[in-house]
Amino acid sequence: MLHPPNALVNFLDGSPDKSSALLDDCGIHIGNILLIYPRRHKLFVNGKAVSLTPLEFELLLVLAAHLNKTLTTKEIYKNLWDKEDLNVTSFTLKTHVSNLRKKLREASDEKIQLKNCKGDGYCLSISEP
Repeated sequence: MLHPPNALVNFLDGSPDKSSALLDDCGIHIGNILLIYPRRHKLFVNGKAVSLTPLEFELLLVLAAHLNKTLTTKEIYKNLWDKEDLNVTSFTLKTHVSNLRKKLREASDEKIQLKNCKGDGYCLSISEP
């Protein structure tokens, strides 16, 4: 079962009922490279802020919740747009994936990979030394 972005915050925090003020200071560390502040919509890669559009940020959260696992385009559509009609937003998803991939690759010296798994979907992975 996929966790939508807000569920990721609650899942990692352990309690959906805690105040958002407390969560504002809690970052999600993924490896030694990625630091995500979901409530603030902030991303840091190798300690440097990376600017993302709101949809790129939500896409990152969905993929980060399933690190190293391929998510089908249907699963991504369902999480981002709450629909499974692939024709409606196919180009939009590809554009946002491409933009996010470029930003992550540049910021991480290619240690963060957003892979296109042909015919299946997308997978976020991090290679650390």
